[in-house]
Amino acid sequence: MDLSKKFLYINTASDPALFVDEARTYPASGLKAIYEEDATNVVLALQNNVAVDCDIFTVTVTSGEARTFMKDLVNAINYGSEAFLVVGDNYTHESLSGAVVFTTDITLDNEAA
Repeated sequence: MDLSKKFLYINTASDPALFVDEARTYPASGLKAIYEEDATNVVLALQNNVAVDCDIFTVTVTSGEARTFMKDLVNAINYGSEAFLVVGDNYTHESLSGAVVFTTDITLDNEAA
């Protein structure tokens, strides 16, 4: 498994006019942390190498399914055959995990230094 050949895609835009501006792709090797914030939210920290160290995303999941989402993500990175992994797309409602709930948008909460 070569993490430099796998990429994580996240699109926080639900409006097609913003689609190009808000869609982001990161090398899988840039996943610095993933944790359960509460019963319905998982937080991902992805290294961006631009102005700050990490972009912080919150993904809403079915209550109690944070572990399922994290497992789906890790398995897709480590064992999946796809190089382009859709963590979540607010516009198309596509995700590598069935645990993601799109009634609440994926958000870019802040950019951490």
